[in-house]
Amino acid sequence: MIVKNSQQISPAICGKIIFLLLSFLLYTQLIFSQIQNIHNVTENSTKHILVADTGQIIKSTHQNASQRADNYKQKYLLNFVDTAYNAEPYLVSKKDCEFVKSIDADGCVIIRYSDGLVKKVCNGYISEVITQDGRLHIIRPPNYVRDYVMRVPYPPNPAATANSSDWLNAYNLSLLDKIEKLLKNNATIKEYQSREKANCRGNIYREIEYKTIFLEEFFKAN
Repeated sequence: MIVKNSQQISPAICGKIIFLLLSFLLYTQLIFSQIQNIHNVTENSTKHILVADTGQIIKSTHQNASQRADNYKQKYLLNFVDTAYNAEPYLVSKKDCEFVKSIDADGCVIIRYSDGLVKKVCNGYISEVITQDGRLHIIRPPNYVRDYVMRVPYPPNPAATANSSDWLNAYNLSLLDKIEKLLKNNATIKEYQSREKANCRGNIYREIEYKTIFLEEFFKAN
């Protein structure tokens, strides 16, 4: 007969071992929790610092831009713009008769002379003059009273089969061709066509009149 000797662990020792294991697990969990809290606090602080720094940079940039705009106004606009009722005194500085014409977004004729003088002509009147020193002179419109004859209403467009339709369309296109050759720039041509469309509303008689007045004012401006 073989007899095996076995040694049993007392319940008191088992209880101590279990207590020590639970204590170790709780302590480990507490340490990890503290580490996580420190990480979160550090991350949030970093975000707040970044947000604060970014806000300060944006605020500083905005202040600098506003300051530059104010400086520009003080230096270039307030000191270099005046108003007058007569453009003639500013035109005597013109030393050269060579010039180039163009059209701005408002449909006004811009005349740039080779000596640096610039004139802006709107509706047949000089509205602005830039002299050779870079100073802008805004000309107030003259005070006057005009008598108008009541305009006869425009007739409707002729029917496509009417004899006059082909002639009117051909004449209208020939005027447009002259304007396109004068303006040359596609963007400027589109701006002109947009203004004509808004004013004439598709009436061919209005379009012919609008083009004719435009050409007359363009050639007259010098």
